[in-house]
Amino acid sequence: MPLFDHSSAPARPNRRPLGTVSLSILLHLTALAGVIGLQFTSIGNGPQVVSRLRAFVVDPPLPKAPPLEPRPAPTAPQVAVNQSAAPLQAPLAIEPEPPTLSVPTAAGVPGLFPPGHPALTGPPERASPEPATTPAPLPPQRVGGDIRPPARITYVPPAYPDIARIAHVEGQVVLEATIDEWGAVQNIVVRKSIPLLDRAAIDAVSRWRYAPTRLNGQPVAIIMMVTVTFKLQN
Repeated sequence: MPLFDHSSAPARPNRRPLGTVSLSILLHLTALAGVIGLQFTSIGNGPQVVSRLRAFVVDPPLPKAPPLEPRPAPTAPQVAVNQSAAPLQAPLAIEPEPPTLSVPTAAGVPGLFPPGHPALTGPPERASPEPATTPAPLPPQRVGGDIRPPARITYVPPAYPDIARIAHVEGQVVLEATIDEWGAVQNIVVRKSIPLLDRAAIDAVSRWRYAPTRLNGQPVAIIMMVTVTFKLQN
C-alpha cells in the first residue's frame, strides 16, 4: 500500500488584487514617516546645553627685581711714602732744588738791638760735660809690699790619696794661684810638686775662697803662693 497518494490535481493560479499591494506600501510609508517625525520632535525638545564660562585664576605678575648697583672699582691701598728713603728707580733727569727763602735775622736789621745783645751774638756756648771715664781694670798684682795676702774665708781640706797613704808619702805641695777680684781661685800652677799629692792639692785649693783685695779703693786680682801640707797621722 503506498505511503503517499500521488494524486494529480489542477493548479490554481495565485492572484492577489492590486489594491492590497498598494495598501501595504502606503502603511509602511506612513509608519516610516511617523518614526522620522518622532525623532525630529525628540531632538527639538531635548535638554538645552548651557555654555558656562570657566573661571581661571591667573597669578599676578612677579615684581621686577631692582637693578643691580654697579660695584665701586677697588682702590689700591694707600702706602705711606718715606720721602727720606732712597728711590727704587733712578730718576730720568736731575731737577734743580727749589730756592730757599731767606729769613732776615736780628743782625740784619740795623738799630733793632744794641750791640752785644744776645739776639745778635746768640746764646753763650755751654761747655759740654766730659764723659765719665771708668778706670781701666788693674792687672793682677803679686803679694808683697803694700799688698798683703787676703784672708781665707772658705777652707776645704785636701783628700789624702790612698796610694800615697799606702806608700807613706808626706810633704808639702806649693801652688801659685790667681785670686780674682771676687776672691775666687783661678789659674793654679804647681811650683813644688809631689806627684802622688799634686792632684789632691789642686782639687782642694780650687774650692777655697778669699776676701776680695782692693788697691786704692778699686778691687784687684792678686797672685800668691799657696802651700798644702800632707802629713800622715800615727
